[in-house]
Amino acid sequence: MRQIEGTATISISELDRLRQYEEWYNELRRSVRRLEKRVETKHTDDYYENVTTDIMTEEQLEKVANEEVEEIKIIISGEELHELVYEYMDDTKSAAHCFVQTILTKEEFGKIKLILE
Repeated sequence: MRQIEGTATISISELDRLRQYEEWYNELRRSVRRLEKRVETKHTDDYYENVTTDIMTEEQLEKVANEEVEEIKIIISGEELHELVYEYMDDTKSAAHCFVQTILTKEEFGKIKLILE
């Protein structure tokens, strides 16, 4: 985003609205960060700390990246994912979406299988 120099005048209600958006955005970021439970890999942190763009060529970095794609697993918290999907489900998409969002409780929704494609 380009920064603009100068001053602006806005109403208190507009300022409050912007603060609410900021609060919503920050809460969403916290929710998404809670999804990642852990990262599993065959290497230690020391290995990854030694992989640096300062001393490796692009070819070396690409080779390491391609090898690691096969090894790294990111474990997602199913409970957190259920909560996030439930909270942000768009109930205007279909009658089924509306049913899930308005009729089912969080506990009932937590029993639904989530499938990643």
